[in-house]
Amino acid sequence: MQPIVIKTNEADFIPYDLEGPDQLRLIQWLPVTYDRKTATGSYYFKMLPGAVTTPHTHPGYEEFFVIDGEAIESDGRILKAGDFVSFAPGSYHNTRTETGCLMLVVEWKS
Repeated sequence: MQPIVIKTNEADFIPYDLEGPDQLRLIQWLPVTYDRKTATGSYYFKMLPGAVTTPHTHPGYEEFFVIDGEAIESDGRILKAGDFVSFAPGSYHNTRTETGCLMLVVEWKS
């Protein structure tokens, strides 16, 4: 089996629809291994300037690495390129950005 190779600078991101239609305009994603049935896997997540995610609770872990830009968590914490965050199952949060950001997200269950 061949590995999956993603060249993000050449890839076509698609409108993000996991949290409903409100996210379609300012948030895009590029699924890598994400499975909608199990809500697990990885994907690239691009938030355009001014984007805000819907507040949500995760059934499993959500972890992300900020590749570029800046994200602001609902607790006010500012995440910059190079930062990694891990939310435990049951965590409730949302993310916003003023400048835009690109993240690699992994959702998994223990």
